[in-house]
Amino acid sequence: MTIFELVARERARMARLVRVDTTLRALVVALAALTVGAVVLGGARWISLPRLVPFVVWAVAIALALLVARRGARRLQRITAVGAIADAVEGEQRMRRGAVRGVVELAGDTSIFVARAAQRLGA
Repeated sequence: MTIFELVARERARMARLVRVDTTLRALVVALAALTVGAVVLGGARWISLPRLVPFVVWAVAIALALLVARRGARRLQRITAVGAIADAVEGEQRMRRGAVRGVVELAGDTSIFVARAAQRLGA
């Protein structure tokens, strides 16, 4: 396994984890907003309030969920960047700082030296 394959595998794993985390966070925020709305509108209080209030509650829940999803998308880009994954692999494997990042940044280079360094780091 080369270092490119290792970084790609870790990147896919982190992307999956961040997506699941973001989805769960958005669901929790939406359910919390709807719960607060149900408490506020419960007990037939919604009858005495303007007709628009239940729709505002739904709109707020959707807006908050979309805000969380947007922040999650930004976090996904930041966490799954190749440099961030390379830094994490270096720290986890107790490698010299920049060892993996240097090889990964040269991924487009087809030199035999880059291929050999990727193979050695993968091992």
